Amino acid sequence: MARYTVPYVSLMPATGALVPVAIWRADDAVGGDPAREPVVERLLQLYEYDASDTYGADLEADGRYHVMDLARLWHPDYEVHLIAVDGHLAGFAFVARHASYVDGAPTWLMDEFFVLRKYRRRGGGGHVARALFDGHPGRWELGQLEGSAAARAFWRATLGRYTGGAYREVRLATARWRGPVQSFVAPGPATTSTT
Repeated sequence: MARYTVPYVSLMPATGALVPVAIWRADDAVGGDPAREPVVERLLQLYEYDASDTYGADLEADGRYHVMDLARLWHPDYEVHLIAVDGHLAGFAFVARHASYVDGAPTWLMDEFFVLRKYRRRGGGGHVARALFDGHPGRWELGQLEGSAAARAFWRATLGRYTGGAYREVRLATARWRGPVQSFVAPGPATTSTT
């Protein structure tokens, strides 16, 4: 599979310095070597801890979270992207093809998105999201659980900038999803906003 690397620059408010933000496909970073997959698993532990107050997850007896089925991450319709800020591992984004929560049609889904707290509110997450949208033109959906007010605010702001406000939000209460879902069409890199 081709390497997917998109460099961006993010302003770090504390110093005013510009730093590079990059994403890459984990299967390229891992290189097919199962010994490298623990990098993603360790990031997932940080994610589960960070979201435990929203998702209600508890640690298991071995001191770890066992919420996500790790085998699904390496399915052909699933993409694991790692995020780096100034050369330091800073999070991940999981993109998948799925049947739309709203109408069942084939749609891109931002299944999970995580940036370490140290790197939040500096613009890098929005750059990463826009790069992924540009790299996957077509229909998209993003969903947040009811208790995820910060995530919902982030996605509304990011989508507002990316689509010029041309996204739709519905609240679902179905067997497949409970909570708000935003949907939009990503035109690709040639026609998107740079702000």
